[in-house]
Amino acid sequence: MTVHDDRQELPARSDAEWTRVAERHHDPTAGTLATTLAFAVAEALDTDPTELRSPPLYDCIDTRALERTFFGTGPAGSPPHATGAVQFHYREYLVRVRSDGHVAVYAPAVPW
Repeated sequence: MTVHDDRQELPARSDAEWTRVAERHHDPTAGTLATTLAFAVAEALDTDPTELRSPPLYDCIDTRALERTFFGTGPAGSPPHATGAVQFHYREYLVRVRSDGHVAVYAPAVPW
């Protein structure tokens, strides 16, 4: 089971049960990961990023910690060593962030 942002249990879904509805690339030299995520989620919801209030994005993911892990600098200014992907739910959407900066938002192919 996957825990939804409002702490309700959601059934796990395979990748085939999700449809990509928004996509962005995070450039750490151009802005924060929180901004990239807000614009990607807002695009999926067809709304303005300033309208993402319920729940606030920061209640679903610690964007600063994720940004430090994937895009921060390592010891002595070296590139970070973390690679991979993190996914979380925002409302009924699945958001995936990869260490290469790819951000994708997926809607359930079949409504919950």
